Amino acid sequence: MLLFVGGMRSTVLSLVFKEDRRVAKRNCWEHKRCGREAGGARVGELGVCPASMERRVDGVNGGRCAGRACWAIAGTFCGGKIQGSFAMKMSTCTECDFYRLVLAEERPRTVLANDIIRLLESYRPIPYSPEAGSRKG
Repeated sequence: MLLFVGGMRSTVLSLVFKEDRRVAKRNCWEHKRCGREAGGARVGELGVCPASMERRVDGVNGGRCAGRACWAIAGTFCGGKIQGSFAMKMSTCTECDFYRLVLAEERPRTVLANDIIRLLESYRPIPYSPEAGSRKG
């Protein structure tokens, strides 16, 4: 679930929260079988994929963490190598079978790269207070 404080466009949020939970949707690491998800077979060799840990976009396109928004996350494993920034990798992503699958499954409400990046940049979590056992704010 996403938690935002102020500054978010209602159109982006409405796209994010219209997720259909009746259908199990695969995340990129499940589809590609890269083994880079937390606890995955290739974590020791390649490291944990940032898409599998990026909680700021949890739920976008029906995925867990950034599992269905991986094209907007730097450092994912694509084309046999770890990719760089969004700008450097997007041309590879648009040719990816998983990217095309997500577009087809989520159409017409797909949350695309620009909106995902906006979510990442504008995310301001409410600090957690361990003493109080709850969120401040």
